[in-house]
Amino acid sequence: MKFDTAENLLKFLTDNIKTSYKERYSGKPELSPPSRTGKGIRRLKFRTPYRADLHDSILELLKFKRVRYTTSLKSSEQSNLEVIDIETSESKVRILIKPKSGREWRQQSYWNQALENLDNWRQLKGFPDTEIEFSVLTKINRKIEELGNMKSVRLRIKSKIYDNIIGFIPGPSGAKADFIGINSKGKSVIFISHKNGRTAKDFQQYSGLSSRAGGSIYDHPEVQSFREDIAKKESNDFINQAYYRDIKDHQLKQKAIFGKDYGFGIKNENNISLFAQGEPILTRTSPGNVTLSFNSKIVESTQLSQLERAGYNPTLGARRGEVYRTVEYRTDKVTGVRAGIFSKEYIEGRNSEPI
Repeated sequence: MKFDTAENLLKFLTDNIKTSYKERYSGKPELSPPSRTGKGIRRLKFRTPYRADLHDSILELLKFKRVRYTTSLKSSEQSNLEVIDIETSESKVRILIKPKSGREWRQQSYWNQALENLDNWRQLKGFPDTEIEFSVLTKINRKIEELGNMKSVRLRIKSKIYDNIIGFIPGPSGAKADFIGINSKGKSVIFISHKNGRTAKDFQQYSGLSSRAGGSIYDHPEVQSFREDIAKKESNDFINQAYYRDIKDHQLKQKAIFGKDYGFGIKNENNISLFAQGEPILTRTSPGNVTLSFNSKIVESTQLSQLERAGYNPTLGARRGEVYRTVEYRTDKVTGVRAGIFSKEYIEGRNSEPI
């Protein structure tokens, strides 16, 4: 699919990315004017409180419509997310996903002095995608600074103690870790996936089922079988109806919750340490020693059983989604459907039935 002008591309995107779907973007996208020579890059800016979600939606739409594009990291233009470049007949258009305008919190810092004083702070520094993540990071970093009297702390989370912790930063876009704990040497040593809310129904999913979820999930036999059965259905089958299937393999559940690289090796942004939900609570137990917990749930990566009850059990599910979302298996494909690994309470609460 090819576009003659940047304006044609803009219309295509706004016609297909609906604002009614979780407020994917806010207001009217901003398209820079063409240069006098007609050459150069025209920048198309979307503003949203859901930057990563909108980025994924645009990429899925472009793939579905077979639009040629390239992606690359341009930190001078956009933090955490790759820019998307599309060639039209008249110019190159660069799609940028910016924070929703008017969000004063974006003008503030979530970090503390110890983080800012690191030699590698410029390389570590990123920005959270949502105000909720900003609020959590800000609270944790300020309390570490306060409770540690401006020094690093020994931080206990559940059964583990981490030495010389000075604060937390946001995880990279697309990674399982939302928050990464940093020690006084600037090393990443704690990896946390965070969900908002207080119950299993308050967040959408643990993981997707597309190739972006990683081969360990996408190629798993249970996922392949579920995708096969869902892809045979018609889009109309998902009007006011969702489908789910219990997961048998504990390792698949672990990878959905704790990352596609889950295992017993070194922890990283896709082999995380902890799953957390709710507001952070930090308490000083003695000079230099601080405990971090969350008011809804905090689960270590070795404690899957704590998420296999009370509605949190990871469950394969498929529900109605945006028109360009697809579930494919070999030659079968159903459009307008979103599939993932959800909490059991979330997917069963959507007028669903087992498949």
